[in-house]
Amino acid sequence: MAKLKVFYRRGPGQVTVYEQELLYDDGRLIVSSAPFRPSASLRAQLPRLADEEYRAIWSVALGEWHDLGKVYDLAGELVGYYCDIIRPARRTPAGLEVEDLFLDLWVFPEGRYLVLDEAEFAVALSRGWLDASTAARAKGELSRLIGEVESGRFPPAKVREF
Repeated sequence: MAKLKVFYRRGPGQVTVYEQELLYDDGRLIVSSAPFRPSASLRAQLPRLADEEYRAIWSVALGEWHDLGKVYDLAGELVGYYCDIIRPARRTPAGLEVEDLFLDLWVFPEGRYLVLDEAEFAVALSRGWLDASTAARAKGELSRLIGEVESGRFPPAKVREF
């Protein structure tokens, strides 16, 4: 299976490289599979997520201000959807570059949701890691996603296919 390298930036000088299995790429939508380990802040807010590894199917639509991970437990049951608010991802010769804008959204399979990392977003803004325009765009994207969840239009049809 083809591999995809994702260069994930989160704050100045913080880059993590993930190697994922490429499942689909039509030139605009990229879908990959990778292990998912919940962060400590996510586990604190979602006690059901134990300190163990899950599997995620990641969808990144070029030009969009979020990515979306369908998170499954090791038995293959859908646990929820994890949305990172990001700058639109960019292809590079080495892979895919993603810049996290700190806000996240967790959506349960039944449609409830939680906004995550608002404190980290505030810190990033206060430290100048985000300018006012980017911060407003990030908040707007979060609000748009919440609107999709509340109206029952989440997740997108293409994401349901994987």
